[in-house]
Amino acid sequence: MRILVTGGAGFIGSHLSDRLLEKGHSVIALDNLITGSTDNISHLAGRSDFKFINHDVTE
Repeated sequence: MRILVTGGAGFIGSHLSDRLLEKGHSVIALDNLITGSTDNISHLAGRSDFKFINHDVTE
């Protein structure tokens, strides 16, 4: 299943993404990086089942 995680580069969102990927899901992480950090998801870079989008959902 493909799952969208808003706030995906934050503490909770990045750990949720890890868990979902462990369970075999594909993850799209969306974050505006105001409080989140790409450091939290850097270990997921290059995975074919993970995509990060830097965007603000309020725009």
